[in-house]
Parts: sequence; structure tokens; C-alpha cells
Amino acid sequence: MTMTITLSPEQEERLKVVAAARGLDWNEFATASLIRVIEDAAAPLTPPAPAEPRPFGLAKGEFVVPDDFDTPLPEDVLADFEGRAERV
Repeated sequence: MTMTITLSPEQEERLKVVAAARGLDWNEFATASLIRVIEDAAAPLTPPAPAEPRPFGLAKGEFVVPDDFDTPLPEDVLADFEGRAERV
């Protein structure tokens, strides 16, 4: 079976740089990379095993929640979190 894959000039150049940095032949590197991608895509997908729930109190005594934990943040800090802060 023959497969043709077209790369943009930028993609090809990036792969050539990586191949050269690793001291590999461009054609061998490209072929090995494509085979790896095809093998990964063909791998069977299995759902993760269900996780056991963590017990309550696992970190008891390791930290203290401050009394002001629920107080609103100052406007400048809130603006940073929401991406509204002015960039300098």
C-alpha cells in the first residue's frame, strides 16, 4: 500500500532541522516518524480504570485555611485572573 503525505514547506523545514539535530537522515527520520504516528493511531483505546475515592481528612493538620479565605479578592488581583489587567 502506498500513502502520500504532503507537508507544508514550514513543516518540512522543521522536521529537517530536528533530523539534523539528531544526526539522522531526513528520509529515514520522516519515515520512522510517520510509522510511529500510524502505530499510535492504531493502538487500542482502553478506558482508564475507575479511581478509588480519596478518603476525607487525607491532609488533616498539614495546612490551615485562613479565616478570610472567602473574602472577595482586591480589584487589581481579580483583574489579573480575569485577563482585564493593563499590560505595562
